[in-house]
Amino acid sequence: MKRAHARCSECGPSFCHSLTIFTCDFSNRSTLLLAGRRKRRVYRQKTHVLNTWCGGGMPVNNAIMPLLVTMVTILLILNVGGCLGVDKYMRSIWVVVPPEVERGTAVTLQCLYDLGDRFLICVDWYRGNYVFYRYAPLDKPVTKIFPRSDINVNVDLSQSNDTHLVIKNVSLDFSGDLTCEVTTEPPFITTITASASIDVEALPARDPIVNVDKASYQPRETLRVNCTSHPSHPPAALSFFVNNLPVPASRWTEVVKDDQLLMWSFAELKLRLQETHFRHGQLVVGCTAIVGSLYRRSTEINLAYRSRDPIPERVTLPGNQGQRINVSYIQPLMPTLIIFVLTSR
Repeated sequence: MKRAHARCSECGPSFCHSLTIFTCDFSNRSTLLLAGRRKRRVYRQKTHVLNTWCGGGMPVNNAIMPLLVTMVTILLILNVGGCLGVDKYMRSIWVVVPPEVERGTAVTLQCLYDLGDRFLICVDWYRGNYVFYRYAPLDKPVTKIFPRSDINVNVDLSQSNDTHLVIKNVSLDFSGDLTCEVTTEPPFITTITASASIDVEALPARDPIVNVDKASYQPRETLRVNCTSHPSHPPAALSFFVNNLPVPASRWTEVVKDDQLLMWSFAELKLRLQETHFRHGQLVVGCTAIVGSLYRRSTEINLAYRSRDPIPERVTLPGNQGQRINVSYIQPLMPTLIIFVLTSR
C-alpha cells in the first residue's frame, strides 16, 4: 500500500483527486498481485502474453474486457500515466546501424535498451513496415525469422540475440529504414521504438579507366579525356584533375547495365591547354570515382609535351665550294619531305 501511494504522489493534484488515488491504488495492487502469483505460474502467464502481444491480439479475458476498457479511459482522461511508472521504468532505447555497407558482406545491427524493472516480452526488427526478425525469451524457439519474397534477409541466428542482429550476405534490397521495437511485460504493455537508415552499396570491381585521343600535347591545343567507372549501385560520381587540381567535367552520363540495378558511369573533359599546364615537360591528367564513403579510386596518366614543328633553315655544307643547299621542311598530311635544291654560285 505504501508503494502504491508513493507512486501516486507523482501524479499531483487533480480536479478529482480521490478518483485518481483510487485508480492508482487499483492499478498498483493489480501489479503486486500479479507479481505474487508470478512465482507459481510465471511461464504460463507470460507465454500467453507473449503469443498474443508479439503476434497481435489482446491478452485479456472477455469477462474483464469492459473493466479494462473503463480503466484505460479513466487513465487517459486524468492523465495519470505517471502512476503506472511507464516513463520511470521504461527508460531508453537506441539503435546502432552502419549508414553504409557493401553488398555481399555481413552487417551487425544493435538494439540497446534499458527496461529498468520491467520484463522483456519481445524485440522486433522491421525493415520499413515489415517485421523480419523477432526475439522472444519465453517462446520456443527464442528467435524467429519472417521471410518475404521481395526482400532478401539472411539472418545468422547463431550470432543473433535480443540486442545484436547479424545479417550475412546483405543484398541491395535491404536498403531503407530499420526499426527496433521493444515490448515489455503486462499488465501495462509498453512498446518503445528507435529507427535508423542503412544504404547497401555495390562497389565497382576495378579502378576507373582513363582514355585520351593522343599521347602528347602542346599549348593552345584542346585536351579530350574520357573516364569510365565500372558498374555500381549507386552510380559512381566522377571528377577530373589536371596536375592534382580539380577540373569540372564537360559531360557526365549513366547507363543501366542489368536487372541488378548496376550502372556504368561515363564522364568527358574538354580543356584548352596553356603553357602553365605543363610542368617539367609533362601534363598529369586523372579521374576519380566515388561511391558513397566506401569507395574512392583514382587513375592518372602522364602526357608528354610536344614541341612545335621546326622552322625552315638555310645551311651550307662544308667542302662543297660553289654550292649552296637550301633545306625546306614541308609537312602536309604525309611523312616529311626534304627537298634539296642545288644551285651553282
